[in-house]
Amino acid sequence: MKQSAAWAGLFLLSLAVAPAQSGEAEQQVLRNYCDKELTPPAGVCDCLAARFVKLNDAQQSLLIALLKNDSRTAATARGQLKPDESLAAGTFMTRETPLCWPSG
Repeated sequence: MKQSAAWAGLFLLSLAVAPAQSGEAEQQVLRNYCDKELTPPAGVCDCLAARFVKLNDAQQSLLIALLKNDSRTAATARGQLKPDESLAAGTFMTRETPLCWPSG
């Protein structure tokens, strides 16, 4: 009985960890884009990645698809979003980058 409870616990833990791993991969795509396209000062890409996790899953998918120029995935993600959510994801880089960029 204890062994099956342990397996059940591991299964539930794996379900909880899987989305975080996916989010980490998407954050890395964002960081790579940031480093390559923006060539920012230290900390800017980490700041953007921290703000990225505040988007919902469909918004994150849309933003990553836009960064990758993946129009098919972008269209699918847009179909799951309300217009204001789509706008927030589509303007994420232009809206959030200045907030992360050091002033002065």
